[in-house]
Amino acid sequence: MLDIGTVFDSLPLPEDSLTDMVAAIDGKERFDTEDDTLDGLADLDNHSLVKRTNGATTIHRLVIDLHRPASTLDRTKVLTAADAALFDALDDIQDQRTLRSRRLHYELAATLPVVSRSLLSDWLAEYESSVGNPLAAVRRLAALVEPRQHLLGAEHPHVLTTRDNLANAYSAAGQSAEAIELHEQVLAIRERVLGGDHADTLGSRNNLAIAYVAAGQWAKAIELHEQVLAVRERVLPADHPDTLASRNNLATACLKAGQPARAIELFEVVLALRERLLGSDHPGTLGSRSNLTAAQVAAGQSATTIDSIKAVLADRERVLGADHPDTLTSRNNLASAYVVAEEPGKAAALFEQVAADRERVLGADHPDTLSTRETLTTLGATKRKGWWRK
Repeated sequence: MLDIGTVFDSLPLPEDSLTDMVAAIDGKERFDTEDDTLDGLADLDNHSLVKRTNGATTIHRLVIDLHRPASTLDRTKVLTAADAALFDALDDIQDQRTLRSRRLHYELAATLPVVSRSLLSDWLAEYESSVGNPLAAVRRLAALVEPRQHLLGAEHPHVLTTRDNLANAYSAAGQSAEAIELHEQVLAIRERVLGGDHADTLGSRNNLAIAYVAAGQWAKAIELHEQVLAVRERVLPADHPDTLASRNNLATACLKAGQPARAIELFEVVLALRERLLGSDHPGTLGSRSNLTAAQVAAGQSATTIDSIKAVLADRERVLGADHPDTLTSRNNLASAYVVAEEPGKAAALFEQVAADRERVLGADHPDTLSTRETLTTLGATKRKGWWRK
């Protein structure tokens, strides 16, 4: 165990993952080594060589410095074992609330080098993008593409998935041109190799449509989303997650394109199914509630929608946290509702808060930050022209 510790310096090591590492390095099953591992940690703790706190072990820096020259353990073997153990611990994490119980696992995983065969790097990139750090996801995935292509070949499914994920990260980071170009490349290969109805091909077409939305190319986005939804309705049940996602994405594109009535109709169907299938607190259900209220505001129904937006915002703050990008979106939606309801003072104050939060969480150049700043500028112009209600 001290040998393993020399690889990670004095970082806290989660004991459940440490037990899995020991078993993998020894070529045994976890249940064969768990008792011995925990007994060994207790003995090291009794001799003040390590500190054990809340399910984690930290090896003292002096101990590491003294032990490292004598260690004969293969560093690559340790990193491979750590990669697998941490992926097992993190794979079921969906949001910041559930991540809190795995914070040490995440922090340790983020220190590992990129491994071309590893699924952990993909998970970390997806999570980083989902919590508002897409540039970190871009860096991580870009570092994976070339070694995976060299190892597996340019058309291998894992390589295409990595490139598709990288394109998604580009889009989340506001780099629409890079996202569209890469999505188009992956889609062309998947259509040729897998066929037009394959799930991976439909996923690529869906992701390209989302990138078109981010780039403001509404007509292209709607056409692609309609194609994907038609196929998924034909080959999958109506309440299948992929079918629901397609209907939701089509509704989003319609809303962005200035078609709120059609968006409301689609969002209502998705929300009803997600509430039944997922429950009211699931992030997907909260997203559907938020999307529906945004469409209602766009349709001029702000007076009856503000309370609904406030309810979604409160639930997202409770479930996801105050700084989660989805929570910031709900706060932005509330400010937009105040504008439509002709309460510009409330709107401006809330937009100021959202702009500051988005700049802090997402960065000054993120599309969401820029959009909120642009809205504030427009509000300021209307105030100077005397259009605000007194």
